[in-house]
Order: sequence, then C-alpha cells, then structure tokens
Amino acid sequence: MDNLLKPGILVLMLVLSGRLTAQSTQPDLHTQQIYLVTDSLHSDPITADKFYFNWLKVSPISLILGQLSLFYERALTKRTSLVIGYGIGGNRPNFGRQLELGGGIYERVTLEGRRYWNSNRPSRSWYMGPYLRLSRLTVSEFILDQQGKALKDSQGLSLTKQEQALIWIPGLMAGGQWIKKRFCLDISYGLQRQIVVGSPAKGNQFVDSMTAKWASRLGLNVGVSF
Repeated sequence: MDNLLKPGILVLMLVLSGRLTAQSTQPDLHTQQIYLVTDSLHSDPITADKFYFNWLKVSPISLILGQLSLFYERALTKRTSLVIGYGIGGNRPNFGRQLELGGGIYERVTLEGRRYWNSNRPSRSWYMGPYLRLSRLTVSEFILDQQGKALKDSQGLSLTKQEQALIWIPGLMAGGQWIKKRFCLDISYGLQRQIVVGSPAKGNQFVDSMTAKWASRLGLNVGVSF
C-alpha cells in the first residue's frame, strides 16, 4: 500500500513545486513589464534642451557704426520673456559723446515683451511681441535771422542752439533666437510708429529718419546666456 502511495505523493509534490515556481517568477515578469513601459516613456527622441533664464546681448552693427545698443532679456516662463534695452549714438561714430553742429545725438530705452513658439527647443525658437521705446533726440543748428541767414557773434562766429525732442516709439516685432554653448544669436524685424513731442530742426538724413512717422527696425544681436 505504501509502495502505491509513494508515486502519487511524488507526482503531487512535483505539481505543487511547479506552481510555486511559476508564482515566484510572475512578479519578476511584472516588474520587467513596468521597466519596459517606463523606458518607453523616456525613450522619446525629442529631448528638451537646457533652459536659460537670462540673456545679455549687444548689437555688433551698432558698435561698428559708433553706437551702443545693449539688451537684457529675462525669461518669465518657458514661452514668455521681458527685454529691457539701452542705446546711445548719433550721426557721428562717437557713441553720442559729442554733438556736432548740424548733427544730432540720441539716448533710448526699450521695453519688449516676447512670446516664443517652441518651449521644448529654447535653444532655437521663433518669437513675436510688442515693444515700446522712448528716445531723447538732441539737435544742434544755426540761429537764423528773418532772411534765413545765420546770425554771428562779435567775433564773426555763427551762433548755434540746441533743440530737444522726445520720441515715443510703439511697435511690433518678430524674430528668432539660437543658442549654442551659451552663445546666442538674435535676429529680428519690426515695424514702428514714431510719435515726436517737440519740433527739432530737420535738414540731415539722421534727424529725418529719427522723426519720420513710420520706420522699420532690423535687429542683429549677439550675447551670452546664463
């Protein structure tokens, strides 16, 4: 009798051991499935670039012309930013340090708002936004008599005077910005309305362009990201 039970007990033990082995391996398979799903979620080929919150930029074209255009941009979110700028210059390449007769110099502050299109690619993205500029224009000119001739002092030197005007400049611009290893390149184009408060004397191309009702704005700036 015992000899007949031994084979049955042996078969029962083998069946139970097989079930226990299958149950013990099931969590491992489930864990592998979780790992596979997690890996697939992170295997997206589009990886977000490193995001910078600050940019300091300058216009190289302005420097070549003896003018200064400096900008600081601060990110508010991954899609919006605020830009403040300062500029100084004139019709002569002396960075606005000297006002020559018949010429003009300006000082300008800028406030911009930007909306970027691609938040996953801040290193290369297009943007659009409004801006507002305020310029102070100083013009030097001759003092003329009623016949339109220049008045002169006792030494025979022509008398001159300086006139100032404030220019409010609202506008809209669009452009693109590219970042490579903290180096940034910013190219933009805008259309602006120039509202002149004052009556500066005209007579040269510089003053005429500063006081025109409508003007375009072309920007090329380089700088660093941090």
